[in-house]
Amino acid sequence: DETRAPDARAGLACARRRALIIVEGAEEADGCDGRAALPNLLSVLDPANRRLVLTRDVTQVVPTETIRIDDPLAHDEAAALFDRLTEGRVTGRTRNDVLNLLAGHPLALTWAGSLLARGDESPGVLVDEWRRENLPSLSDPQDFRHTLQWLFARSLRGLGTTERVALDAAGLLAHAPFPLDSIVSALGDGVTDSTARDALRHLVQRNLLRPITSSAGLGGAWQFTHVLGYQFARRETASDTLLRLRLADWCGQSLSRAVSDTSVRVPSVADIGRLLQHTAAVLRADDDQSLTRLANYVLYDASDRLLALGSLSLIEAALADFAGWMDHWPPPK
Repeated sequence: DETRAPDARAGLACARRRALIIVEGAEEADGCDGRAALPNLLSVLDPANRRLVLTRDVTQVVPTETIRIDDPLAHDEAAALFDRLTEGRVTGRTRNDVLNLLAGHPLALTWAGSLLARGDESPGVLVDEWRRENLPSLSDPQDFRHTLQWLFARSLRGLGTTERVALDAAGLLAHAPFPLDSIVSALGDGVTDSTARDALRHLVQRNLLRPITSSAGLGGAWQFTHVLGYQFARRETASDTLLRLRLADWCGQSLSRAVSDTSVRVPSVADIGRLLQHTAAVLRADDDQSLTRLANYVLYDASDRLLALGSLSLIEAALADFAGWMDHWPPPK
């Protein structure tokens, strides 16, 4: 029945069927940029259905119901990837030493390959310092993140001030596509779009960020290449009040523009959801109650406007943003 809504038709198609539903590339179902959120996609399934979700974003799944696939690349595949990334500049015994240390880990290969491809890092020095640090093996299921974080930090060497601020800003936002104007705002007064784009381009060249093709008015967007890169960047970001205030101003102004749009279009609703994700992440970084103005805006003005638009799910998200900020502070005596 074509007159029914798509979710209703999908629900009828899945009803009482003993079927395996496979969702591949579920990290794209993040509710941003006009895309559906994974819970909405799965809501049409019937209890009789079985589901298999394949995703790179571990925040989408329940840990107790998750099987992690972290098998390393075979040696020849790892070597081919490394040679492509470094354009064959690393050879001989040093190449073998690097490949052995990388243990076929795809993310480590990507970061190390990009690092060595720039030519400002000696492969031999990298190997010597890696061994001197006595870092856990990347094949160690418990401590491999410690080594990845060291490699991530190594990849930041040589970043200029503008690129570093752009990366810090990206780490303070949510692990979701962010638009150019968020970085322009983070970099401060007088910074042009061109300067911000150049900074993001340098981060893309280091395989820390990737550009996102936008179809919903973002005017271009970027995202971390891997959720671990996002986590490391957020962990390394200094508690910079000025940076947080700039991002808070961007969140508030962007939300104000979005919720003032009286046309309830799907891209508009998706943009608001994405902005609320970024707002929540910025509020979570508030360690000195400097973002009270943004928190109050979300609780009162934005929620009132969303109520007028009749978007209950977005009201719930806005209230969750405020509640997450309030969780920072001890209860009043």
